[in-house]
Amino acid sequence: MDIDVLDKLAFGYNDGDVVEIDPSLLVIKYPCDLENPEYCFQKGGMDWVRSVSLDEPIDVSIGDDGRMYLEDGHHRCFAASKLGKKLQAKVEIKGNPLRIILARQEASEVKKSRPPRKPEDSSPAP
Repeated sequence: MDIDVLDKLAFGYNDGDVVEIDPSLLVIKYPCDLENPEYCFQKGGMDWVRSVSLDEPIDVSIGDDGRMYLEDGHHRCFAASKLGKKLQAKVEIKGNPLRIILARQEASEVKKSRPPRKPEDSSPAP
């Protein structure tokens, strides 16, 4: 099976895809990466925020946990967040798609193997 098919099945994206993303959904690996944008904001306020060009896509990666991590574009991400805007992001897949697919399959099988709950199981205790 082609890696692009596996990536799409596991993560919903292919390596190199450019997608629109809400900055609030991103994980910041190293909080110190936001120190400079925060400093710029303290000095320039919303004038600085509005001066940041959001034209170029930020770089994000998807890890084994399926979450999106901000790799490059911290100033743009910070500014977009303050403006309540979404950003274009170029996706890099770093996670192992087989690990994700197999974990989902295992979780599905565990769920199927559990006996169905009876209506009386969900009633409050006397």
